[in-house]
Amino acid sequence: MRRRPIRRGVGLLACCLLLWAGLGSGPTSRPLSPGAGFFEAGMAALEAQDYPTALTRFNEALRADPRLVRAWHGMGLASVGLDRPAIARDQLEKAYSNGVRDRSLIINLAAVSVASNATPRAVAVLTQYLAGRIEPDEPALNALATALAHSDDAFKQTAVFANAVRLYEQKNAQLESKRPGERRWGVRWMAAEEVERRVQRMQEHDAKIAAVVEEIRGLDARIARASTNNNAGGRGRGFGRWGRPDGDGGDWELMRLRGEREMKARELGWLQRTAPRPRYPRTFEMAAMDELAAPPITAPQFAAVKGEVEGEEQASAAKPPAETKPPQPDPSVKPEPTSPRPEPAARPEPVEEKPALKLTPPAPRKQSLVRYAAAFPVAPGLFVTAASAIEKMRDVQLLSGDGQASRGVVVRVEGGLALVRADSIRMAAFDLADRYAGEPVQSAALMEINVFEPRAEMIDGKVRPADDGWTVAFARTPRLPGSPLLAGGRVVGVQLAARDSKSDSVPAASLDQVKALVGRDAPAAGVAKTDPTLRICQLVVIVEQ
Repeated sequence: MRRRPIRRGVGLLACCLLLWAGLGSGPTSRPLSPGAGFFEAGMAALEAQDYPTALTRFNEALRADPRLVRAWHGMGLASVGLDRPAIARDQLEKAYSNGVRDRSLIINLAAVSVASNATPRAVAVLTQYLAGRIEPDEPALNALATALAHSDDAFKQTAVFANAVRLYEQKNAQLESKRPGERRWGVRWMAAEEVERRVQRMQEHDAKIAAVVEEIRGLDARIARASTNNNAGGRGRGFGRWGRPDGDGGDWELMRLRGEREMKARELGWLQRTAPRPRYPRTFEMAAMDELAAPPITAPQFAAVKGEVEGEEQASAAKPPAETKPPQPDPSVKPEPTSPRPEPAARPEPVEEKPALKLTPPAPRKQSLVRYAAAFPVAPGLFVTAASAIEKMRDVQLLSGDGQASRGVVVRVEGGLALVRADSIRMAAFDLADRYAGEPVQSAALMEINVFEPRAEMIDGKVRPADDGWTVAFARTPRLPGSPLLAGGRVVGVQLAARDSKSDSVPAASLDQVKALVGRDAPAAGVAKTDPTLRICQLVVIVEQ
């Protein structure tokens, strides 16, 4: 089970991160949630796959602090581990109704909804999530495919189902456009020409099914007419098996038509069972609580794919039902008179019983640690930080001193620096200086870790340029790397303090390195009058060990 996800709410985020990192250094402005310890214990129990203990700890967390609504998500995953999908669904619904709408909860709620025969609910939450996304999310799209495939016949007749199918086709085409030369057969990637061949074969098979369906409908109509004639006293007007008038010829004709329909129904059943259609997963892999971002789309892998997908049935591999003749009358045996009875409604397509869906709890992941750094804006939504902070990162988030929080995406790394995009944080950007002439500098530095309200302080320094890179002599050593070096209010470099850096020789990136990183993304110069210490964010990086 993965560690818990980062949430936008700064108070809860702070509690989780402080426990997660195991770091308590530096003063904080408010106490931890009274239920945070129980929540952390529940996460540890999930990690160890001790589901009864996890359930107990999450319950204790909610009793201690009802605001820890993400504990309902943890309880749902614990119930899945205990093979209680209906209970898990109720618990995940409580998390959803209390405002937890992250990606992992959506996928997990959909999974338990399908497993507890509430497929329409799964389709509803997945379509709402996918409709609001710009980029494709392949696991979520696969989850929607699984939910649609497990829908019953009644739901398939609704407008909700039809709209979900259209959305799936739209998002699937968008996903396929990311991997030129490939298409998806169900949820499997294949060479485009292989998929086209399968689609053509499926269409030919469907044409055969349609022809047999029409034959069955024709036979149903003939059976209905023959039955009506018999019931209206039409016996004796037909011809028997031997081509001469027979008082019971109508009964024999009705028997022959019913036998022919039964044979066609068997043929239809065989065609439907052996239709070369995509097979969708019977196992729903659930998401860990910190899987907030869709995984990247992988590069094309298939030059060509031969043969069938594992587990798929081939029409050519099965034999059609043996040819049987309709029952023939024995001339020595007189049939019993037929009694009026209603004919079955024309329903040529048998209802196929769906296999039970198997839920797979998230697999345990590597332990994580938290790394901190400073970051400052150089353009709307673009922040500069130290490259060392994002090495082997799994997730990154930025926190501002005024309570703003945003998920970050690394744009590029160059010269010991990294450029991170965080569109949700709004603050005035720092201007880059045209040149640096060696004057004294100041740095708006984070001197301590504060997971609630990070605040920067101005510290004075003197740059010492050298062939092997800049160093800065500060009065005090900055705690976190990534804060700007300022001269005249403009950026002339970035301090890159390490854990073992001494105050008189803190490494730094030069103005040229900053310009090379930012490039054309920097806006036109115009010194902001805002206090520099109010424009520094704390970067929170989740790193896999």
